[in-house]
Parts: sequence; structure tokens; C-alpha cells
Amino acid sequence: MSAAIVGQAMFLVPPAIHSTPLEEDSLLYDKNIPCPVVLKEMVKTYNIPSNYTDRYKERKINGVIDAILARVMSNSTKLNAERMEHIDTLLVEAINLLGGSGPYHSVKWIRINAGQLFHEINSLMRQKIACFKKNDTEECSNLRKFYTYGTHDIKMAGFLDIMGTMEAALGVGGFPEPGSSVIFELWMIDDKPKIKMLGRRHNEMDDYSVLTYSIQGCDPYSDFCDANIMLENFKEYETSDPSEECNGSHTDFSMNSMEVLNGICG
Repeated sequence: MSAAIVGQAMFLVPPAIHSTPLEEDSLLYDKNIPCPVVLKEMVKTYNIPSNYTDRYKERKINGVIDAILARVMSNSTKLNAERMEHIDTLLVEAINLLGGSGPYHSVKWIRINAGQLFHEINSLMRQKIACFKKNDTEECSNLRKFYTYGTHDIKMAGFLDIMGTMEAALGVGGFPEPGSSVIFELWMIDDKPKIKMLGRRHNEMDDYSVLTYSIQGCDPYSDFCDANIMLENFKEYETSDPSEECNGSHTDFSMNSMEVLNGICG
């Protein structure tokens, strides 16, 4: 769903849309995929033949799917035939392996894959919380009411796995389907910052379900959670520059949301 459609549904006056140039877009076209560091560890950990990883270097996901199938045929303990009963399951395995999520959970792989997006959202939340308390700075006036990001399934799976919310958001053995999305709402309740997480699994769903209960450390019986749990408990996954860890070179890249709905700080 485009930001324009979302904006028309939420606002009487269609908001302005700001798009990020391709060369600056780390959400839909991630220059860190494939990441040499992750690829090397992946090959070593799961004994993936080089002819498959060569295809992955060319950004051909089929190479990784073939590699997973090859491991199934060799009776790998991680990749067993029972989990390959359906083609969707094969895709789930590929997404999780590439993103370091699910059964292949790796803090380092997820940080390189989805850590910058997680850091971006958390940074905006920290700024908004500060503005709740003192809303008289230029930084606060430049903040928008609503931000929206578009990304791909591998990054979204890793993003959800950071907080332990994959199963609740996608279902058991599920993967991010077209139109799947999550929403984070920031609230002030009794002068304390709270977050509410909602999600939908695909574009045929009209309603969003509350997912806050699934965030590790949050009250499983409440729709709201102390914002500090999300902002402080998962810092090891955050990075402002995945290229430095991935390629050993620092970049001055600053992430912008692919599409931003203009609003006001409040």
C-alpha cells in the first residue's frame, strides 16, 4: 500500500509525500545485502557450497533457496525434510537464513540486516518523548506526526525477531507477505511514555491486531507497554551504520524514510 493511499485514508487533506532516492534507500535496496561478513559466517556455519553463495552475491535469492534444499537433501539437523513440506516453508527458511532470524537467530546478522531501521524508529521515539516534556525547540517543530517505511521481507522478519514478535505478527512458520505491516503508536499515559504495537499479516486483512503483548518484557495482558523496554532492552541490535560492521568502512549515510507523511509534532 502506498503512502498516498494511507494518507488519504487517515487525513482529510492528502499529505505531502517525500521519497528517498534509490542510492540513499537502505530499506528497499540494501547495499549491505549480500554482506561479505555475514555471507562468510553463513557458509562456515551451515556448510553452504560456494556455487550457491556465488549466485547470492549476484542478488539472486534462488541461489540461497537451492542451497537450503541441498542441505535438506544432506539431512542437515537445522534444515530437515519435514519443514520443507510446502514451498512456502522453503521460502520462510530462505528469508530467515538471509536475515539471521527465526531458527537462525543471530544478533550480528540481524543488526546488519535490520538494525538501522530499528535504530531509526527508536531514535524518533526518543525525540518524541523529549518533545512531550518540552515542546519548544526547533527539533520538535521539525518532527512529523506520522512516519511510514517500506521495506522487504528479509529485513522485516529480522526487525520483528529483535523483539520476539515474529510468531505473533506472522503466525507460526509465517513470513512477511505483500501488504504485511506493523504500526507503533507512542502514547503518554499518566505522564509516562507507552507504546502500542499493532500489525496485519497481509493486504487482504482490513483490521490490525494488537501485538504489544508479544514484545519480550512487556505485560502479556496489556495493550500498552513501557516505552523504555523497546528503547533500552534491545540496544545490542541497533546500529546507525551497518556498512561499517559489514564492510569495515564507515559511511556518512543518514537514513530517511522512503515515504513520510507530513504532520506536526504533538
